[in-house]
Amino acid sequence: MNDYDGTTTILNVSGDKIDNNCLNVLKFMKKTGLNCHIVPNKTVIGDKIENGCIITLAGVKPDIIEKKVWKNLEKEFDLKCAFMEMKRDYAGCVRNFFRPSNCIT
Repeated sequence: MNDYDGTTTILNVSGDKIDNNCLNVLKFMKKTGLNCHIVPNKTVIGDKIENGCIITLAGVKPDIIEKKVWKNLEKEFDLKCAFMEMKRDYAGCVRNFFRPSNCIT
């Protein structure tokens, strides 16, 4: 199955289990076999500063994002939510893209 259709997706994740330079996320994403670009960042959540990563998935089909990326990242790094921007037609909470949720963003 071809996982690519030209859709560029940016996924912003942060959490306690993400290391300072996103190396653990980079190694994890390598296992998916999908083309991506990862940039480390810092995120402020309330009064807490978290390590974060900006993950750009180049050309990956939207349905692949949930199955191969989000569900696995969520489990591996104990993520509660993430911000997703889909360059074709979506920007917002990753959970709301797949189905309506209680996402706070």
